[in-house]
Amino acid sequence: MAWTDRVHDAVIETQAGDRFVFEFRDLEAKRDDNTNVFNFSNRKDYVQKTAKGSEIFPHTLYFSGTECDTMADAFELAIADNRPIIYTHPLRQTTYNVHVLSFVRNDNLVSSANEVAFSLLMHETQELDEVVAPENENRYIDNTNNEFIIYNAVAFKEQFSNKVADGIRKVKAGMNKAVAAVSKVAYAYEYATDILAELQGIALTAENLVNTIETSAESFASVQQGFISFSAKGLSSAKDRILFYDEMKEWIEGWMDDPDQDPLVIALNASAVLSGIVLASISADSSVYKTKTSVFEQSEKIFLFNEKITEYIENAESEGTYVDTPDQAEYREQLTRSAAGKLSQIAFKTKQERIYVLNRYAEMYSFVYSKTQSKTGAELDDNVDEFIRVNGLGGQDLYEIPKNRALRFYI
Repeated sequence: MAWTDRVHDAVIETQAGDRFVFEFRDLEAKRDDNTNVFNFSNRKDYVQKTAKGSEIFPHTLYFSGTECDTMADAFELAIADNRPIIYTHPLRQTTYNVHVLSFVRNDNLVSSANEVAFSLLMHETQELDEVVAPENENRYIDNTNNEFIIYNAVAFKEQFSNKVADGIRKVKAGMNKAVAAVSKVAYAYEYATDILAELQGIALTAENLVNTIETSAESFASVQQGFISFSAKGLSSAKDRILFYDEMKEWIEGWMDDPDQDPLVIALNASAVLSGIVLASISADSSVYKTKTSVFEQSEKIFLFNEKITEYIENAESEGTYVDTPDQAEYREQLTRSAAGKLSQIAFKTKQERIYVLNRYAEMYSFVYSKTQSKTGAELDDNVDEFIRVNGLGGQDLYEIPKNRALRFYI
């Protein structure tokens, strides 16, 4: 059997039951596996593969014939559904649960008449790793995080109890600086009066406990983690919550690169920052995440941060300066996986980036209406304003959109 006999249809099916069969020419697939790379000065790198990554398909698929435009319109409408689609690969004959992150539609009326080309970027997605009812997903992740805090506090106490005088002083000094660093970033944001009072109370408790850490190591570790993760719910703006943990992440990553910091200090604070990023990320919605791509970028940010924490801890273990427990490692992975699953579901409700290349001049309002199907005049005005802002249009372009220009929509 020749390879041509093993080529089948490229098929996309939607959750609503629509089925589209495409023509295709060249196919491409990409996968970034989850790995850790360890560098050595006198020998080759050691690469540790931890998990298989998601498949990414940047494909160009075609409709052709006298009805190509109506088929293309139907397909474009079908993939506006926020749920993932099912893609059957024509060579592998394997189905994949994917999101369309973006596409470019080309109606080449002169150069390729009777043909519409869609350049799609499809990304394989997953659900939460455990079956959880939608209304309980955030609670499930909350509970996972609360258990993670407990395990971290117990592990901190056990390792701190093995420190000698110099080690105790180093951890104490490091934690004093950590409390101050978190306070500095937290107080730069605006909180409701009662929430601010609660934050100040937690900060004061952390400051007092660090001064008596020799007898209150577990209590301090719990409070410090709570102090760091407080803003994930304390800040009223979801956008501020994400920005806050971007700052926290930058701070702790800087400390990871500082050889003078004690790994016990780093591990506790980094774990708390990871918790905060997860909680802040899943608290946002499509008003914060403008596109599906931005949701997956946030998920990737969490994954890479967890990888950096894991690499740091493994290096510290190899140097004999820190001991990670199996429970701590498992909860870090579980939080990261759960966040990916929840963010995947948030992506269902976010807008999709669509790019159109015009082959003729078009009038602004007519073009925007044809793509958004606005229900009222006010809605059309809003869509036109967003279209102008997203594409940076001005001058004559506001009256007549030039041809051969790539135009971006979020629908």
